[in-house]
Amino acid sequence: MNNESEKQISEEKIEDILEKIKKNELPIKSKTYFRLKYLILLCLLAAIFITSLFLLTFIIFSLSAAGQLALITFGTPGLKLFLILFPWKLLALDIILVFLLGWLLRTFRFGYRTPVVYLLLTILTVIIGTSLIIDRIRPFHHNLLHQADLKQLPLLEEMYENVRRPPPIIHGIYRGEITAISGKILSIEIDNAKGFGSTTPLKILLSSGVPEDVRVGNKIFIYGNIINGRMENPKIKVITSLPTPYQQQDLK
Repeated sequence: MNNESEKQISEEKIEDILEKIKKNELPIKSKTYFRLKYLILLCLLAAIFITSLFLLTFIIFSLSAAGQLALITFGTPGLKLFLILFPWKLLALDIILVFLLGWLLRTFRFGYRTPVVYLLLTILTVIIGTSLIIDRIRPFHHNLLHQADLKQLPLLEEMYENVRRPPPIIHGIYRGEITAISGKILSIEIDNAKGFGSTTPLKILLSSGVPEDVRVGNKIFIYGNIINGRMENPKIKVITSLPTPYQQQDLK
């Protein structure tokens, strides 16, 4: 019964359209109109895809540039700090762009015929895969970070300036650089709020000795309590992914 009703409605719509064509009531649009429409749509799709790609690669870069992935090794306190620092707003914006991209692709025949779930999974696979490949090309975001340091990136300067900044000192986790090793004592300079230089000297006493991978010049995360400028037997994690700071004369 439903099929017959739908068929009758479809026939009525077709007859209505044919009647309007006879009376010249339907606007006639040229091929140029449709070509221009699809060109604009393709440009919009490309812009959304590139923006989504940029955001995802920036999220990956920012996590490694600040050494935040190393926080997870400190257990619950490190995981809490990692979740606090994670750029959730950028991720939410990227997810919105992915859904928008999927919605626009549905206007094409292949997108309309593809189930929404499969279409979104395909988009996510392409974006994530491309992002991982771009992340291997280190100079891309590093060069933008350098330009931000030189005050040559006005629109994105603040976003990139926050990349190298250390996490706030909460949960007893600090980021700094080893300046000297003497026996079982490490001399550390805690990173300042901007990530350039240091503000607080610190002595660390390791009763079990210095690990083999800990050397002078290493950037590290340390987890423990500071008492009178000293810390005894903290947890230490060497950070190997921090971008090399630019010299101060480069920043003038």
